[in-house]
Amino acid sequence: MTIPNTAIYKNKMRGTVYVLNFIFALQMATVSYFGANYLKFLGLDTRYISFVYALASAVAALSFFVSSHIFNKFGAYRSVFFVAILYVLSYVVQALSNDISLVLPVFILNSGFAAIIVAALDALMERFTSSEQETGGQRGIFLTMASAAFVAGPFLGGLLVKGDDFKSLWLAAAAIFFPFLIISFWKLKKIERIKYKQFHLRRTVSSILNNKDVFNVFWAQFILYFFYSIMVIYTSVYLKESMGFAYDKIGLIFAFMLLPFVVFTVPLGKIADKKLGEKELMMSGFIITALSTLAFALNNSNSVWLVATLLFFTRVGASFIQTMTETYFFKLVDGKDTDLIGAFRALYPISSIVAPLLASPILFLADFKALYIFLSIVTLSGLYFSAKITDTK
Repeated sequence: MTIPNTAIYKNKMRGTVYVLNFIFALQMATVSYFGANYLKFLGLDTRYISFVYALASAVAALSFFVSSHIFNKFGAYRSVFFVAILYVLSYVVQALSNDISLVLPVFILNSGFAAIIVAALDALMERFTSSEQETGGQRGIFLTMASAAFVAGPFLGGLLVKGDDFKSLWLAAAAIFFPFLIISFWKLKKIERIKYKQFHLRRTVSSILNNKDVFNVFWAQFILYFFYSIMVIYTSVYLKESMGFAYDKIGLIFAFMLLPFVVFTVPLGKIADKKLGEKELMMSGFIITALSTLAFALNNSNSVWLVATLLFFTRVGASFIQTMTETYFFKLVDGKDTDLIGAFRALYPISSIVAPLLASPILFLADFKALYIFLSIVTLSGLYFSAKITDTK
């Protein structure tokens, strides 16, 4: 079957990708902020959880790099559908077993399954984007769908965890994700197979190093993802152990914290397309995120709303950075550039290898406050790379 090259068809398929992205993000948001607490429940010390996340991230990075090979061999639709089944089953295993020797490998493999799904959604989104001039707005909608899910997901997750019982959390994630299987089978199975660029390490590294704009936006994205990695892995544990918040309060804090991604993403994407370009907004985002992270590190109050407000402003800045890095990068590539797209997406698992390995010695020698001060400094370094990109306006 040949894909009709019409605006109506692209709009319909893009709508399907938006819905799939929302479902995927909702189930991930429901569990992601509680993963470290779950590993503690299984008996791992906080300082050693870092190494589990590093290994899971290495699996995810490898999955991003081989995703184009998998898509070419089996087709994007078949690959995603089969991996999605494994993804659901991984949640069922975690719900039904507390045997750490079984659950840990499944927990780690789950990251690889997620990476392949993300790579496929990215390729489909880029394939059905109307034009480079519309990238910011349409990527903004794509990100906002995920962001809306990430507002609801942590709140739901906080309600599902009762004491140290995580069974309901994993079963809920499996149930939430199940419609992904139905919609992908119904809507994607007739999409024509295309040839994706195979990932080639030397060629991809050369493409990044030889284009200063690609190089700088890669670094900006890496720093943002480093920030996310530290926040996702450690903040729930910090709020539970050091500040004494219950899981339902933590879920409420995270829901409020993530609102900026819903509020700002689409307007920012349109502003980048039509008015300012990406550079100034990206730089502003790094400043806001770094300063608010420092304020969070220095805060000694256990007021729920003060903590939520400080974390909210970290995400105001992060929403600026994320929308601008996504918009800028996807103006530089097209849907067949799966090698560069895969490398760009692999920045998250790569940062999630680096972040816990750097965080672990800090937690051995100091405490969470020192970790967040360090994070604010790292985040501020993003100014250097965002200042060097060639603005599109």
